[in-house]
Amino acid sequence: MRNVDNYREEVYSNDQGIADMKVNLGQAVKIFFSNSSLEMVYFEAIANALDAGATEIRIHVSAESLSKHETLAITISDNGEGFTDSRYEKFSNLFDVDESSHKGLGRLVYLCYFEKVHIESYFGGTQKRDFLFSEMFQDSVDNLSEVANRKSGTVLKMEGYVQSKVAKKSYVQASTIKESILEKFYPRLFAIKSKGSSFKITIESSIGGEPTHVVLDNSTLRDLQVATFENSLELYGNLTLHYSIQKINEEHPKPMLVTAICVDERTVPINDLIIPRANDLVGLEMIFLLESEFFAGKVDIVREKLDLPQDEQRAIKEKFRDMVIHVIETEIPEAGNRRREMEQNFVNIYPHLHDYLDGQIIGYVPKDEILESAQKKFFREQRVLLEATELTDAQYDKSLDFSSRSLTEYILFREKIISRLKTMTKDNSERDIHNLIVPRYKVFKHNAESTDVYQNNAWLLDDKFMTFRTVLSEKRMDEIINAIRLDDSITEEASRPDIAMIFSSDPDEKKYVDVVVVEVKKKTDNEKDNQYAINQLLDRANKLVKYCPTIQRVWYYAVMQISDDFATRLRQQKWSPLFSKGDVYYQEYQTEKPSGGIVPTPTFVVSFDAIVADAEARNHTFLDIIRNGIRQSSQQEHKPNPS
Repeated sequence: MRNVDNYREEVYSNDQGIADMKVNLGQAVKIFFSNSSLEMVYFEAIANALDAGATEIRIHVSAESLSKHETLAITISDNGEGFTDSRYEKFSNLFDVDESSHKGLGRLVYLCYFEKVHIESYFGGTQKRDFLFSEMFQDSVDNLSEVANRKSGTVLKMEGYVQSKVAKKSYVQASTIKESILEKFYPRLFAIKSKGSSFKITIESSIGGEPTHVVLDNSTLRDLQVATFENSLELYGNLTLHYSIQKINEEHPKPMLVTAICVDERTVPINDLIIPRANDLVGLEMIFLLESEFFAGKVDIVREKLDLPQDEQRAIKEKFRDMVIHVIETEIPEAGNRRREMEQNFVNIYPHLHDYLDGQIIGYVPKDEILESAQKKFFREQRVLLEATELTDAQYDKSLDFSSRSLTEYILFREKIISRLKTMTKDNSERDIHNLIVPRYKVFKHNAESTDVYQNNAWLLDDKFMTFRTVLSEKRMDEIINAIRLDDSITEEASRPDIAMIFSSDPDEKKYVDVVVVEVKKKTDNEKDNQYAINQLLDRANKLVKYCPTIQRVWYYAVMQISDDFATRLRQQKWSPLFSKGDVYYQEYQTEKPSGGIVPTPTFVVSFDAIVADAEARNHTFLDIIRNGIRQSSQQEHKPNPS
């Protein structure tokens, strides 16, 4: 791609002292305005009109219909000083500018959308300049003529729409054109109003014979207040914020939110600065314009983005956001109170990220952005510790803090599992419950314990099972299930019974293992069926020990509905009730090995509610302890040094 200097070399002076435009305009349009929008046609014409001292501007947009985009035409007129010789010379020469606030390329945007622009301009009371601007444009002294006394002004008639369609309907609607112009030129128009002068921009749209008409003038602009902030960035010049916060009535259309940086009397929107409907900001029309001499000329060719390194742009955006939030919470104290409440909720939900969350922006930016930023800070500090060959005392203390935070993250994960379990209803199958305790047929490996711990949820039954890792493959599990199937199973067991098994290690490795067996029984109040189900547990344990001779202990859990009558029957049969927030009964059985010897078989009859409530209580205890530890560590770290 050829750069600006290459194009500049193609402009030379002729004998009349007026430069010929030798640049290939069609190619220049493609290079410099490939990412433009139709709105930029209005912006360029208005900027030129204001530069020419215009106080009245009229925009007329017409088309037979949006589907007939080729009929689109735009006429823009003003009462500025017109195309004088000096202004025409600058128009004819690309890159010919007086100051950094002008780029010398703006008029090319006309040719991005229209084949030709007929320009008729009056100046000096008796002069008329009439010419056609197109890709074949060349300057000429023959476009001048004498006229009778005539007020100065310029009319641009754009015809021959060259795009394949009108990208957005809003680009040709009078009301949205007005909003775009207001946002783009707010600082400049406000400056005109502040000096006691007046302006009037009339916008007319006639698409398909439906004319609309709106006016933008002094009365449209809100009065802006000014706040100056200390410049903590490595930039020169003060940072001044012009702002307005106004309540609007309920009948008002969508309230305007403008957050932009003022550059060369126009604005560069920063659209993602804050969420417009957060922190009690509903029903407010807000304007925030950041101004500094540092920004002069620092905008791209099409004036849509800052022309600054990414790190500088990021720092400016963060500073701008801080200024906006400060003003909002000064003007609306409830917004600050609401933010602090939301911050506390964040800390409660993500205690492991305490001290890494930017509390000042909570509620003003998307939640994901806040969490991503906090996690990056956390991982960055964590990496420094992990890469250290030796730890200082301070780093050792920090490593303990990181360990607590990592454990907290795991405990929070367990909270999610418990919450999911609580949503289970009678409509969920036994298989759903098994999959929540541990994914069916998932093989865990000892060398992946750090990730497997997030998949093995046997801690729902007892935390000692967190170390149990091995779940057999589907084929292996089918073999065992078939081996322990009961020939006299009741009808519900005609197909594969819903059983989950988790081994302390691989039973095929010829080492002694423990196994947790979870069997979910269909909910019923029929005492006979429930009693029969318990008898099945013992029969199944006998078959399991016979099939897997390496088993040294079987932890058997039967999850079933426990009615008051059934609870009474269990106690009569010497089942021991255990402390629980639900119903849990325990009995120690012994299963005989075929080769001799005994396999202890502690057996539990557990209500579904008990699993949920007990796991929740244990988890909350862990979480409260860790939260308090992190909070105390944070307070200690931020305690003022007595020296």
